[in-house]
Amino acid sequence: MVTMATIPNTFYWLCGIASGAGLIYVAQYIHNRKPKCVKKRTEQNSSSNLVNLLYSISDDQAKREGYVHRGTTCNNCSMSPIRGVRYKCANCVDYDLCEICEQRDDVHLNLHTFLKIKIPIPSLANPRKALLNVFYPGVGQGSHTQFTSVQRIRDLVKETQFQKAEIDALYDQFMSLVNVHDGQGGIDRSTFEYCLGPLGVEKNLLTERLWKFFDKDGDGIISFSEMVCGLSVFCKGNDEDKIKCAFKGYDLDGDELISKDEMRKVFKAYLELNCEFTKELISSIETDFTNQISFDMSPRNEIVKCNNEINKCLNEELSSFPVIELLSEEALNEIVDKIFNNIDTCGKGFISYDEFKEYSQSIDMSLVKWFGALGSIF
Repeated sequence: MVTMATIPNTFYWLCGIASGAGLIYVAQYIHNRKPKCVKKRTEQNSSSNLVNLLYSISDDQAKREGYVHRGTTCNNCSMSPIRGVRYKCANCVDYDLCEICEQRDDVHLNLHTFLKIKIPIPSLANPRKALLNVFYPGVGQGSHTQFTSVQRIRDLVKETQFQKAEIDALYDQFMSLVNVHDGQGGIDRSTFEYCLGPLGVEKNLLTERLWKFFDKDGDGIISFSEMVCGLSVFCKGNDEDKIKCAFKGYDLDGDELISKDEMRKVFKAYLELNCEFTKELISSIETDFTNQISFDMSPRNEIVKCNNEINKCLNEELSSFPVIELLSEEALNEIVDKIFNNIDTCGKGFISYDEFKEYSQSIDMSLVKWFGALGSIF
């Protein structure tokens, strides 16, 4: 609570914060000053808390500035050497920013990746060349091209479960990926597959169904509205929303029914994608541990320890991704027949949406798992 007696203290505190200098002086001023009109103990406690806060701020700032990146200069404000945290652009040749300039949106391309460096690197060992290729294929938020209107963003707040701030952030992400600049702009199939990483290299029915899920109008481009509406289901949708989308994924011919053949094809694609994911996971973990330890030079107990770590990481990673064991065609047919026997009790040979929904909600949600197997994609 701010009273007439605490206004001077508050004023000096704000001045110290704004200037970034003289914090210790302000803290000492408040600590040494004896208020004449203070009668309540609560105001004394408030003053003491303020002193502690100021000391904490000044101490934290002193610790940050203790890290001196000798031989580096901020390419925006020319601070030399950079003190505190240094941010190095991984996509440019010899480009650095101090932590204050890095927070600004108008300093450097927001599509570039920055490395956060706290402990100074010896100046002669500093890498000068670009370390990474630019990941984002889009135009970025610095572009003057506007692919959606303010009114459309307001409508998306009503149509989806995202807040205004979240949609604004999603628009920045969309701009970093958009590579179709005609009309409303959008993300084409190649960029979509790029976002899938290694799983986007090979054609797969599952990724094809996910593409159709986002590309609602089937024009071959994912617009901003389509991206937001799709992510709303993935990230914030309830079970019914996901059941409806999963049913459409199974319904390959669009007749609003699921046949045994359609379910079998989706299961098979799901299995193939799981196998590809597992191979990629094992390969990356083996490479990582091989780089960390030399098997030729290590004692036996170190090798055993390394193998145990690999198995531990595999178990942790695979537990978060539903993996189906390698199944034969006969085994797949047996699984599909069993599911149809439980749902299609009349023996029609197909499943309607109402039957699919009732089975998923009351008995088993596993039929919907494939829909979220790859996360939210974007």
